[in-house]
Amino acid sequence: MPLDPLAPVATREFATLIDRLGPFEPEPEIAIACSGGPDSMALAVLAHEWAVSRSGRAVALIVDHGLRDGSAAEAALTRRRLNSTGIKAYILKWTGDKPARGIQEEARRARYSLLEEWCRRRGVLHLLLAHQRDDQAETVLQRLVRASGPKGLAAMAPMRETGSVRLLRPLLSVPRRRLMATLSVRKIESVDDPSNRNFAFERVRQRAAMPVLRTLGLTPESLTGVAQRFALERQDIESETGLALARYASVFEEGYATLPSAFLSWTGKRTVLDALESLICAVGGRRYPTRRERLERLYRGFENGAVGRGRTLSGCMVRSDGETILIAREPGRILPVDIEEGAEVLWDGRFRVRLKAPMKGTKPRRFRLEPLKPGFLKETGDETVSALAGTLPALVRQSLPALYDRAGLVAVPHLGYPRETKNGAQVMESIDFMPEKPVTQAVFSVV
Repeated sequence: MPLDPLAPVATREFATLIDRLGPFEPEPEIAIACSGGPDSMALAVLAHEWAVSRSGRAVALIVDHGLRDGSAAEAALTRRRLNSTGIKAYILKWTGDKPARGIQEEARRARYSLLEEWCRRRGVLHLLLAHQRDDQAETVLQRLVRASGPKGLAAMAPMRETGSVRLLRPLLSVPRRRLMATLSVRKIESVDDPSNRNFAFERVRQRAAMPVLRTLGLTPESLTGVAQRFALERQDIESETGLALARYASVFEEGYATLPSAFLSWTGKRTVLDALESLICAVGGRRYPTRRERLERLYRGFENGAVGRGRTLSGCMVRSDGETILIAREPGRILPVDIEEGAEVLWDGRFRVRLKAPMKGTKPRRFRLEPLKPGFLKETGDETVSALAGTLPALVRQSLPALYDRAGLVAVPHLGYPRETKNGAQVMESIDFMPEKPVTQAVFSVV
């Protein structure tokens, strides 16, 4: 018997939905991204009940973007409401300057960065997101308008792995009305976000058009059915691409990648484009893929031999000498970042850098991470460093992370160079090539 479309989500039903996204540890600790709206509040309550029933723990993470007057008070109100249900909640603030353009996209990037970083630092493996069936339908509709291919029309995955956490969406099959009913029976209030009525946003316009679209057969049910069918196709595509990358691509700790030029003829065009997309995304430190038409132009450039000394694409330089394709970061696009002793940053979306803690009783020293400047070999005067630098393409050397202070170059970890200090101690504790979007990851999930 089909479920009542207005019935609240029962605890047992939610357990079935989330258990499909396992496995989980015996006493699971999970985090829930909670905006305070009805969807995320319902998810927080249901996930909390599920975790407690397994002797685990659920915490809610509230991101205050600071983009509206009263956002801080709204975040505090949401935390109080969550606390009243027994859910511990933390407020994460997006600080610093806000962009004048593309604010929604930048806010989304900042939100996920804050959420994932919180989970990584505390060892929380699972981050739950409240996207539900209507959100999935709207995503499919958006991508139909943009003429997306199979990967885009698969819409949102129930489960996605990042470098630090598993993103889980257990509610993708649940209508929004049932989540509102879930709060209603528990007498839990939620926040009304005024942006949900702002017709400047595409999703708001789509929701207003849904009654008309229903008369044409474009219902949430039919649209999510499209996503499910294309999800299966996306699984096959990503499996094939992952296998090709594992066989033929070389990814180096210095943050660049190579492919044999013959790879272009060893496999189909779609796999070549997908492999190039993955490598460019990782090397360029990007979270989102390159537009397909730009990849198509690059592919045609390989075919007619026009790539040669280089093409720039999505923050990368792509070169080919006829035998090897080199994908390296474009040095001129890299921004410097300040860092103190004891701190950790993700530099350029590619390298996770951590400095050693300051000596006890001393104030942390400040440094700057930026691309290695020309003339460093003359500055170091170290033959071993020069020999190691000579094994790298010149373009790669120019994009290596280097640590500077007011006196000049402090360290170039990938070349084994630390400047001598008074106590002989090195400043760098660790540096790892960990791009925001890994070259390969778990294939698109279908449940």
